[in-house]
Amino acid sequence: MIKTIIVDDEWYTLEDIQAMAKATGFIAVCGMYEDPLTALSECGKLMPQVAFVDIGMPEMDGLTLAEKLLAKHPFLQVVFITAYSRYAVQAFELNALDYIMKPVDPKRFAKMAQKVRKSMSIIEAPAQNISIQCFGNFTVRIDDAPVKWERAKAEELFAYLLTNHNDEISKELIVDTLWPEYEPSKALAILQTAVWKLRSIFAPYHDKILIEYTGGKYSVKIKDCDCDLFYVENILNLFKTSEESDFEDLDKICGMVAQGYLNKSGFAWSYKKDDALKEKLCEILYRIVAHCNKNKDVEAMLKYLKKLVNALPCENKANIMLIELLLKTNEREKAVRHYAWLEKVLTEEYGVKPAKAIREMIM
Repeated sequence: MIKTIIVDDEWYTLEDIQAMAKATGFIAVCGMYEDPLTALSECGKLMPQVAFVDIGMPEMDGLTLAEKLLAKHPFLQVVFITAYSRYAVQAFELNALDYIMKPVDPKRFAKMAQKVRKSMSIIEAPAQNISIQCFGNFTVRIDDAPVKWERAKAEELFAYLLTNHNDEISKELIVDTLWPEYEPSKALAILQTAVWKLRSIFAPYHDKILIEYTGGKYSVKIKDCDCDLFYVENILNLFKTSEESDFEDLDKICGMVAQGYLNKSGFAWSYKKDDALKEKLCEILYRIVAHCNKNKDVEAMLKYLKKLVNALPCENKANIMLIELLLKTNEREKAVRHYAWLEKVLTEEYGVKPAKAIREMIM
């Protein structure tokens, strides 16, 4: 049986919904409330799976109640009861499973009940292995099968929320950043559709990926997923605070960062994150190179200078240091080969030539 509560300030609606729920044979009403505050306080004890909530209540409107319920119980499914269809958009912003119009039609309720039943069967599905790749190609895999986004804007929204996984982002900022070419009303409609799609995709894995909406702001909560962004951020933070970190991990993330963050996705807003990650890596590598120089470890200096210029080909200081060191150690042929590589990369990817100071070192 699916445990539910009903919240409506009209007692006859409570009784009608209870009777229709009982008629399904699989929905059990464990609480009925005319007072939304009482429903909010008792929800934690009853632990319902679904809440039927009237939108038009005097003490606390149903949208506010649902937001408070979802803040405490994020896996709760909400079905709104309303006399006004204009509330549909706000209902779906709050992750509503459905909304039904007053007076409630038994056939419409039965259709909604089947939707509830299907949703519960999906949510109770066994946990899967989820991996997220952000460097190079952006790919989300569930048990090695790539997620089929169907809508490109849903994919971009997930990538954006993931990029800002430590923050709650207002819907206005989201649409201004992702889809500035659209009128605000159109952009908000796109956002609502994208959110609905994401919640549909990740509903079976809500214990691992959850799209939240609170106070007009969206966020994504991710746990127990293999995400290369989290790995890179963690290693960068470790090297920033400790000299005893694992250099094998650093070697791995150098290759990852060199691929570029969301590099092949074409999301203009992702360049800022890409630059920030490369800047952090650059700072760490310069510090390591300085340490190697102090210890006169030429081999290690060459190794980390190469990693630095591979991740940031435009970093003139690192290129000069590398060529200078190669020439100093009588490796002119390698210096020339590095210059040829640098010229090719800068020309093809950035449309520029190596700096004059670098050219003069080789000529």
